Amino acid sequence: MVIRNFYDFFTGMGGSGNTISLVLCILFFSKSKGYKLLAKAAFILTIFNINEPILFGIPIIFNPIMVLPFLCVPLVSFMLAYGAISMGLIPPLSEVHSWLMPPVMSGYVASGGAVSVAVFQLFLIFVGIAIYYPFFKVMDQRSLGVDVSSIFHTHFFKGDDVPIQSKLNSFLPSIQDNINAQREVEKLENSGSFLLYYQPQVDIQSAEVVALEALIRHEDVKGRVKGPTFLKSFGQLGLLSDVDFWVLETAISDASKMVLSSNVTISVNVSPETMLKKDFVKSIKQVINNSTLDYDQVEIEITENMLIQDEVRTAKVIQAIKAMGISVALDDFGTGYSSLAYLSRFEFDKIKIDRSLVENLDTERGRSLFDVVVQLGHITKAKIVVEGVETAEELNFIQKKGVQYVQGFFFYRPMTKAQILAEHIVPTGSSQSGKKVSSEIEVG
Repeated sequence: MVIRNFYDFFTGMGGSGNTISLVLCILFFSKSKGYKLLAKAAFILTIFNINEPILFGIPIIFNPIMVLPFLCVPLVSFMLAYGAISMGLIPPLSEVHSWLMPPVMSGYVASGGAVSVAVFQLFLIFVGIAIYYPFFKVMDQRSLGVDVSSIFHTHFFKGDDVPIQSKLNSFLPSIQDNINAQREVEKLENSGSFLLYYQPQVDIQSAEVVALEALIRHEDVKGRVKGPTFLKSFGQLGLLSDVDFWVLETAISDASKMVLSSNVTISVNVSPETMLKKDFVKSIKQVINNSTLDYDQVEIEITENMLIQDEVRTAKVIQAIKAMGISVALDDFGTGYSSLAYLSRFEFDKIKIDRSLVENLDTERGRSLFDVVVQLGHITKAKIVVEGVETAEELNFIQKKGVQYVQGFFFYRPMTKAQILAEHIVPTGSSQSGKKVSSEIEVG
């Protein structure tokens, strides 16, 4: 009863995992233009049971959300098909044909022309849609507020009049990008572990550490440490929010042991994908409440990319977290084309001047440009931190410009939590008790 085509025509319609059900689920129910475009691009291939675009486009492989229905749908289909044949509801498959034969047609032909088998295949497809739906809905909701279409290289197409073929041509190269990203993530997971380093920010006047910036790294089994270049692969796969929340939780947990003074903050970089998630404010509040830190001991660093993506929603999120007492820093100031405009629209607690402006202090032009950027920062009344300070000459020039805070190799290189604790780098003191929330603002 169970011949070779039994698996192909009952559990592999559209490819392994009965992914034709997932493609139809996306086409019927997705609110994301990016996912709909993916489904349109993959649909024709899926009819012939080729599902690589879906596997690596969503993605499914190594995706804790989608891998469960991907395994369950073929299992349920197998049990239903086996039971239907055993009870005589449909005839068994009696002929062997190519696995490329489209669903419904395959059941009809392989059963010797039984319409009931073709209808039963349709039934299994709709069962698969029902199973995939709640899981894909989670993926779809995670994409709200984020331009998912950028993952598929379609962010240049804004109008509905652009031909679908042009969009598909722009999408196809991203399949290889997703495959490469999957390989890198898998390699990292199998070759070592992720960990956090912390680089102190120093008050030049008192020579004391006033903040620790959390920096994600990967350490392989041989102890070799790799920088955060791998974050691009996580972003390609839509998993950057998972990384951000891990960093946020780990950093705040570590800071509960390292930061013994209420005058020291822990600073965490957050990507646009994470900060624009619907539950971000609620999540960060929960993480801090589960720690020994006060809200004013936590700082969120954002970049100009965040402001570009969704300025209105970003403003609401910034307002909400600042209302709790969490400070917000603008990272890499001076590198974006519209940084000046954002200084007038948002109230940042801290502005971090990028290392690229420090590297040119040996020229008159570089010094003049740095001076202008510092003056702009002073106008906002925000704290100014200069990143990448490595020499005494750089430090002296920066100090003469009225900058009080610096971060760089001149004082400290990034260190592990164990090194921070062993060297007693963070000043000791009594931490304030109780969480202070002035108000809460709902972010829609």
